[in-house]
Amino acid sequence: MINKNFEAWSLKNTVNFYQNERTRAADLYQSESAMLLPVVPRVKSVLDVGCAVGNFYSVFRELNPAISYVGIDTSQGMIDEARRRYPGIRFDLSKGHGLPYESGSFDLVLCTGVLNHNPDYLDMISEILRVTRRFAVVDLPRLVTWPYTFDLKHSYMQLKDRFPEKTEEITEEATRVPYVLASVSEAFNGLLNRLSKGIMGVACCGYYGTPHKSVTIPYEKVIFTVILLIKGHGQLRYHLRLPDDAMDLAESAFLSAQGIKAESVESVFSAGRT
Repeated sequence: MINKNFEAWSLKNTVNFYQNERTRAADLYQSESAMLLPVVPRVKSVLDVGCAVGNFYSVFRELNPAISYVGIDTSQGMIDEARRRYPGIRFDLSKGHGLPYESGSFDLVLCTGVLNHNPDYLDMISEILRVTRRFAVVDLPRLVTWPYTFDLKHSYMQLKDRFPEKTEEITEEATRVPYVLASVSEAFNGLLNRLSKGIMGVACCGYYGTPHKSVTIPYEKVIFTVILLIKGHGQLRYHLRLPDDAMDLAESAFLSAQGIKAESVESVFSAGRT
């Protein structure tokens, strides 16, 4: 089993780093905006998986003031800070083994900045789909267009190199966390093989980018990708917005599955309307 090093996320410097990160809708990445903005006004409840210090509570309140928000994280330090910053809002501590909620508990489950640190990302997406009633928005591991087998020895993030301050005496090993890469074919074939029976819509937005200098990987650029999954039954509609080389590989995964149809993005989003 790969060491996910949950403890690194509770270090004082890690928590401090996330205190001022992304508190407004304007701070959303392009891929997040493309998948979130059409659905957030249509939901009443959201679970934020990997909520850190809870700043996305402010983002959701800006986008939909009536929304009921719950955050969950594996880091005790993050949860303590979230509760301090947003008193009266529910923040739960996760033990890292599944989500402690009944099936279909939330209209929307968001999970960003998490799966690229979790080699078991398909298991996590399955669990996210279990607890959502309607929508899931997740960012995939960083994608590449050739076969790749994840190896922590040459694919990791050094949190120490992200800290704005150096107030703790800590080793590099103590702040090293996985930085997960996956091939486009692995990610999309895995999703469809495992999850397609419970999904009626898939949309994604991805583009090439260069990881932060704290990341060590064997490639200069990767594809940052956020995907929307819409629960339901019937013919699965999909819309992909990816670089050309990745698009061909992702399309192959969808074309190899039966009962799946390419649609406009508007048609895919309409699959989740009730």
